[in-house]
Amino acid sequence: KIAFINPAATRMLGYGSKELIGKEIHEKIHHSHPDGSPYSKSECPMYLTRVDGTDHNIADEVLWRKDGSSFPVEYTSMPIKKDGQIVGAVVTFMDITERKKAELELKKLSRAVEQSPTSVVITDTHGTIEYINPKFTELTGYNATEVMGKNPRILNSGKMPPGHFKNLWETLLAGREWQGEFHNKKKNGDLFWEYARISPIRNSEGQITHFVAVKENITERKRLQAKLMRAKQAAEDATQAKSDFLANMSHEIRTPMNAIIGMA
Repeated sequence: KIAFINPAATRMLGYGSKELIGKEIHEKIHHSHPDGSPYSKSECPMYLTRVDGTDHNIADEVLWRKDGSSFPVEYTSMPIKKDGQIVGAVVTFMDITERKKAELELKKLSRAVEQSPTSVVITDTHGTIEYINPKFTELTGYNATEVMGKNPRILNSGKMPPGHFKNLWETLLAGREWQGEFHNKKKNGDLFWEYARISPIRNSEGQITHFVAVKENITERKRLQAKLMRAKQAAEDATQAKSDFLANMSHEIRTPMNAIIGMA
């Protein structure tokens, strides 16, 4: 039975203290699971503390308000002893609704990154890889164990000019987003093209702590572009050949025609 309850607890629960003092705590605020199914008192950590003197720290249950609504809580339940005998328990709890919302948002963000159709790489400010998503492994052939603690230059094919990376780092360390292409090499040696957007990640003080790269495989696009360029060049060459042919034919025809016209 409740012997004392502080104002913070009554505000969270929606009860007045007089409505709770002397009442059994389990039946009033802890009677059901989050899904509404009955919560047996014999399984209740708050009750068990009073019975057998065990400490409990719980972070995945709910308490019930006077209006019938529930809210997620983290709570501890500790025994009160006098002369070696258990005479009660102290239950402290806090509303973790906002924490749960934040955890849900983080889970959604995590799933989005994990299931992203583009490669995602997170490095520290020195370029050391701290995270890759499954798409990175699928594309490059490197798994997380092989690249964690390494630099993204593990993918360097040697096909890009040195100034390309110099510009990249100057841009990032200045706190700006960098966009550009990489001609990289997979674990098996195959070459591929990526279009990347790399952005600084800042902490609450505004300091850059990490960089996140979101990279799209553009190998097929590059292949089609090269094919179109070759076709364009072939068309231009054919047009030039046609023009040269007509010019030559015009000259060859004009000479005898002038003689014929003269004779006529």
